[in-house]
Amino acid sequence: MLVVGLWARVMYPDIPSQDAVIAVYIAKTFSPYIGALVSVALLAAGMSTMDGLLGSASTIAGNDLFLGALGQRLMPDADREARERAALSASRIIIVVMGVGAFLLALDPPQLVGLFAQMGVYGVVCASVVPMTLGILGRDPSRAGVIAAALVGPAVHFVHYSWVFYGQGQFINPAVTGTEGVLAS
Repeated sequence: MLVVGLWARVMYPDIPSQDAVIAVYIAKTFSPYIGALVSVALLAAGMSTMDGLLGSASTIAGNDLFLGALGQRLMPDADREARERAALSASRIIIVVMGVGAFLLALDPPQLVGLFAQMGVYGVVCASVVPMTLGILGRDPSRAGVIAAALVGPAVHFVHYSWVFYGQGQFINPAVTGTEGVLAS
């Protein structure tokens, strides 16, 4: 995809936005029939990926919240089966909340969808790199330290990006704020 995007930018410098690069590449490179086939294949791949991400995100959240961290505290007297039912219900609620969020985002989409998605990916990286590293390499990491690292990283990333982009009206590479978030974490 990187080579296709670079090639399309070089061959067609008048492309209106970075979100249109692949569409312009397909339209100008392939015949209409092959272009339609490639477009449908890309759409199917994207939908499959999103389905997997949504399903796994809701399952992970439900299992981690109700079978792991919060299950014992929220339902101390419940048996494992009751907590599993609560985890399944939480997963379903999380999918609905994510769907409503996606719908609201689709009503007023950001100018650059790719950059918006990149921001979220870097936020996840900022929240997980240090806790995972501590869990793998640390002998006995403190729970408070791991939680603090998971909160500080994305906070630094999102706050600094928002302050520069929205507050000062300047573009900043999200990889820069992501790196700062990991270092702060």
